[in-house]
Amino acid sequence: SNDTDCVDWIHCVDMRDIGCEASTPSESVKEKWMSIMLTDEEKSIVQDGKNNKLLQLEPDAVEGKMKFIPERRMNPERSELENLRQTGLLKEQESDSDDDTEDNIVTFPSFEAFFGQCTDFLYYSKHIKLCYAPFLAKCITSLDCWEEFFTELFLGGTIPRALSLINSGGGHKSYYYVRSPLRQAWNKETASVEYHYRDDGEHFLTNPFFPFIFHLYARESDPQLPQTWSSSLFTRLCDKGEAPKRFAKAAKEWTLGIIKQNSMDPKNSDDKQSGGEWFEAFLYAVHRDIYDDIDLSDPTILLQKNKMKSLSGGSKHNIGKIKVPSCCEGFKEITECMSQIESNDKNELQETVTPRAEVLAEILIDIWMSRLVDFATMLKIAEIVENKKDHDKLVIISYMGAAHTRAVSEFFVNHMGFQKKTFIGKNDYDEHEIRSLPLPKHLWEVAELFS
Repeated sequence: SNDTDCVDWIHCVDMRDIGCEASTPSESVKEKWMSIMLTDEEKSIVQDGKNNKLLQLEPDAVEGKMKFIPERRMNPERSELENLRQTGLLKEQESDSDDDTEDNIVTFPSFEAFFGQCTDFLYYSKHIKLCYAPFLAKCITSLDCWEEFFTELFLGGTIPRALSLINSGGGHKSYYYVRSPLRQAWNKETASVEYHYRDDGEHFLTNPFFPFIFHLYARESDPQLPQTWSSSLFTRLCDKGEAPKRFAKAAKEWTLGIIKQNSMDPKNSDDKQSGGEWFEAFLYAVHRDIYDDIDLSDPTILLQKNKMKSLSGGSKHNIGKIKVPSCCEGFKEITECMSQIESNDKNELQETVTPRAEVLAEILIDIWMSRLVDFATMLKIAEIVENKKDHDKLVIISYMGAAHTRAVSEFFVNHMGFQKKTFIGKNDYDEHEIRSLPLPKHLWEVAELFS
C-alpha cells in the first residue's frame, strides 16, 4: 500500500545491475532515481532540465574529489578517435534526431554492475565485443589475487581493502576500460579497414570502466570503510549474534566451495538441467565452425551429448571431446595473451586480445558473479528470519531462475538440515508441453505448510 510496507515484504537479491539506468522500467523508481545523488552532483549532470549525455563521472579525479569532464576524454582510446577524426580517417555516421529524449536518469557506477553486465553479454549478446582480459591480466595479475579481491569486495570485506589488492599504478588504469569507442569495419568497395565511432545503436554499455573512484556502496556500511551491498549484508548478519553469524559463515563457505568446483571444470561442473551457457560461449569464441553448424536452441543439450548433428548435413560434431580450460589454466592463457601483445618481437606480435582469452575471462567472472546471487539470497532469507523473531511461522517465496532456485534449495536442505516437502512441476519440459502447475492445498493455504 505504500513504500514502507513494500520494503518490509519485497526484497531484491540480484545485485548484478545495481545502479544501471536500463534496469529501471518502473516510473515510480525513475521519479526517485536522481535522489541518490548529492545536490551538487545532480546539478552537474542535469542541465536545463535535461540529462547532459556528454558528461560522465571522471574515473580518475584528482584527490578523489568529484568532478565531471567531457566523455571524449574518459577512455584512453578517445585520443586515437579524435586523431582519426581530425585526419579525416574516421567515418562519421548521421546522428539520430530523436536522441537524448529519454528520462533524466543516469547510470550510477557500481562494482556489481561492472562485473554483472558480463553475464548478459556472455549469454545473450556474444557478438558484442568487450575486453575484460586486460583488466584481469594487468590489474588483478593472478587467479589467487582475483579470489582474494572478489572475496574482500563482495563476501564480507570492505571496498578500500579490495581496491588495495589490485595493481593501479603507472598506466594500468587504462586497462580499467572494457569497451572501445572505436569500431573497425571492412569496406568491400575499397578492400580496406575503416574506423567508425561505436555509437549506442550497436549496443549500449552502461558500465564501460571499473569504477575505482566513484561507486555505489551500501547505505548501512561505515562511510569510512564502505562495503558493497552483499558484504554489508554479511556483516549485519554476523553482528546479530552467534547463530546468524554461523549461518552467514556457512553460506560463505558453501559459496566458495561451489565456485571452486565450477572453476576447476566450467563445462562438466555446470548445471546439467539449466546450464550450458559457458560452454556455448566457448564454442562461439573458439569453435565457431561447430557453433554455426549445430542446434543451439537448448544450451543444456550441449552438456548432455557427446555428438551433435550437423545442420549442414556433414558428419556429427564431437563436442564431448572439447574441454573448457579451468580458471587456473584460463588465467594463465589470459596473461600469456597480454604478454604476446606487448612483445617486441614483430614476428610474434599479437595486436588484439584473442577471442579465446576474452571468453575465458568472461567465464571466470560469471562463475563468481552467478554464485554471488545465491550467496546474497541465502543471507537475505536469514536476515528476514532474524528480523521477524516475533513471528513463529514465516513463509518466504523465492522468485528466481531454475539454477539459482535449485542452488539455494540445495544449501538449505543439504547443508542446513531443512526438509524438502514437495516438488511440483518438472526440471525439463518438452518444447510444446503445457507448463501449468496443479498446486496442492498447502500452497493455496500456506498455513498448512506447518501442520
